Amino acid sequence: MEALGKATLWWLSWSARRQLTMLVELPVYAAGVDGVGWRPQPHRSLVLICEGGFHASYLISSWLRRLPGASVLIRDDPDRTPEYEKRWSAHRTHAGRPATSRVVAHLDEVYCGMSRTELEMAKTYGIPELPARMPADVQLVGADLNSNDCRQWLVNTVSESDPAIFVFLDQLLHDWWISLARGQIINAHSAVLPHARGMFAIEQVAASQDFSRFVRAAGATAHYVDNGVDTGPVILARRLAAPFSHESIWSCKGQSFLTAFDLILQLAESLRDDPESLPVGHRLDARDAPVFSRREFTPSVRAAAEQGFLAMKSRDAMSSANASASVAQSR
Repeated sequence: MEALGKATLWWLSWSARRQLTMLVELPVYAAGVDGVGWRPQPHRSLVLICEGGFHASYLISSWLRRLPGASVLIRDDPDRTPEYEKRWSAHRTHAGRPATSRVVAHLDEVYCGMSRTELEMAKTYGIPELPARMPADVQLVGADLNSNDCRQWLVNTVSESDPAIFVFLDQLLHDWWISLARGQIINAHSAVLPHARGMFAIEQVAASQDFSRFVRAAGATAHYVDNGVDTGPVILARRLAAPFSHESIWSCKGQSFLTAFDLILQLAESLRDDPESLPVGHRLDARDAPVFSRREFTPSVRAAAEQGFLAMKSRDAMSSANASASVAQSR
């Protein structure tokens, strides 16, 4: 939940952040997917592989600030580097300023369209600060992470060091990623597992108006990647303490993104500071948990998610009012 910048989320006090989120109690340290840990390294290499959208810029910004020298690989075509230079320049221009309609319009243009969640994040948390130009530690590695080029990069990287790989991706990784990295890839998922797996998960739970599942799922998880969809051992999870304090499902999802980013940043910092410690992963029973896909998130489901969240928000407000009335009557 931590980021960087003037007049943004980064300046929230610790007490304010504690009010926003609530930790699910899961241990943090030991070995990975199948009990196989990284080989202890005095200076472990850290790698972030992520998407290039506006929402991911909060993660990239915090990663560059909190983990200087650690690599960032963005899933996009290297030929699009000039477009990214324009994006980063826009961030440099607007960081710390109010997200006015003019600022948002400029960002929407350089990002070739921003989602409803990204628009809410810009208005609520401000514009993340990025260097005016992409540093050497940041590279575009191609749109297909399962390509032969990416496989060769991973083979070379693993042979030269024992990297800690953190991912925030819309693409499923091929099994060879897991085997070559010895199961030591950690994913940031924008919902609490196992209650909502897959893509646009919390939105599709909202569309179903499953109040109980939504409350349990609103938040984020850091977990090891295995060959299933969000089924790997959970390392850390954090639940939103008050998801219905948000005005919309998009605002709620924005907080879930930032929470997911903070979880993997915490783990990366832990590995940097104590390379002989290894995160523990705990397998949870995901057999009855729904798995959502991008394909299923149709315009009608998108509308249902918006309406479903508001319906549950009204239900929550009514329950709170009734509870307050009962307490008053008992006095």
